[in-house]
Amino acid sequence: MSTNRLIVLIFIGLITFAIVFAVKKPELVQDFWLWLLGLAAPIIRIAKLLWNVLVQKGAQVLAWVNKEEEHIKERLKTSTSNVTKEIKQGLEI
Repeated sequence: MSTNRLIVLIFIGLITFAIVFAVKKPELVQDFWLWLLGLAAPIIRIAKLLWNVLVQKGAQVLAWVNKEEEHIKERLKTSTSNVTKEIKQGLEI
């Protein structure tokens, strides 16, 4: 399940809970809505910060993988063993 889908499902669940709560106990909803709206902004901010950190870490990992791949290809180009020749043919370097 993707992260976006999970967030949407949680949001739909919270809205459904709020509607049922408003129908069953309308006198408690006044304070609850103020609390809910006040808490929504920090939660969204934390989620965005975590997403940005994950994207940055993912980019670092991909950069490292690409660097290592290039390093391996360079070593294969300069090597002269029979095994390396077979690998070169398979990779078409």
